[in-house]
Amino acid sequence: MELTLIAACQTLDQLKKQLQVAAVAGAMRLLSSRPGERALARLPEEAATGHVGGVSELAASLCERQEALSEVCRLLRHVAETEPLGIRCSHLDDCIQSTVQQILSASQVLVQNPESRAALELLEVCRQAWAECLAALTVLVRDTVDASHEKGSSQSLHRHGDEAEVARLAGGVRERTSELEAEVERWPGGGGGEEEEEDAAVLLCVQNVCNAAYAACLLAKGGGGGGGLHKCTPDLLKKAAVLADECVKLSSLLENILARGKGRARLGAGVEQARLCVEQARLCLTAVRDASAVPVQEATAKVADVMQAAEDLLATLLPTVQIARTLKEKMGA
Repeated sequence: MELTLIAACQTLDQLKKQLQVAAVAGAMRLLSSRPGERALARLPEEAATGHVGGVSELAASLCERQEALSEVCRLLRHVAETEPLGIRCSHLDDCIQSTVQQILSASQVLVQNPESRAALELLEVCRQAWAECLAALTVLVRDTVDASHEKGSSQSLHRHGDEAEVARLAGGVRERTSELEAEVERWPGGGGGEEEEEDAAVLLCVQNVCNAAYAACLLAKGGGGGGGLHKCTPDLLKKAAVLADECVKLSSLLENILARGKGRARLGAGVEQARLCVEQARLCLTAVRDASAVPVQEATAKVADVMQAAEDLLATLLPTVQIARTLKEKMGA
């Protein structure tokens, strides 16, 4: 349950970051293109000449611009890192909408009274308010980016040096593990007898690999309680050793499956892939043993090597599982 909650929180964080990137990119794209501003620049002239059709066309263009900017403000509010930023986004959205309504009203007054100097001055005031809204949006985008960077820097203060690197690698291990789980969910069943026992052994090994990988990631990201990575190192290395041991077993099982189908649809190449996976698992075990053989203070510095070896191992294991699954599907067809 705890691992599921952590994975869900991490997924939400990633989605928020993607939404933040999209919001900032959309805002910058809108600020760099000026169709609404060009329409606004022509509006006084069209209104002063009493050109109703031209005013209506320019008003429609300005309304489209306002809708796009309001959407950006709403996106920025959703990804705001602080409450004040969120309030500013909502306030700016309201200002943009009210300013456009004032511009439309002023232009209608001017088109009906082309000689009215007061109406023309009112429209100019509204145009200035629009320019101020765009300037405020530029500042808001910059502050949103700065707040995101400050949050990242603040979080990194709690993990320095090796801890930051281990946390980064743990993310890669978690991603590879998720891919492995998704692949095994498609593993074909049936067959009976020895084949059924082999399938059960494969699924059990994968489950053990994933459990060990998720536990190692949790420890690497400080899930072991106070004391940081230094305190978690012994337990993390134990989980990494379990991961590597189970990968050796799994690779051997996959090697047997692939050997039976050697020569079928070029899948025999998967045997070499499985052997490579075994070698990667042994390298991971070597990295674990090297880290375990030194005092904890020194082992902490080696945890990054262990996590890198684990990520490489899982990256090698995934295509091996894919090839073996494809072969079993063909053999069962």
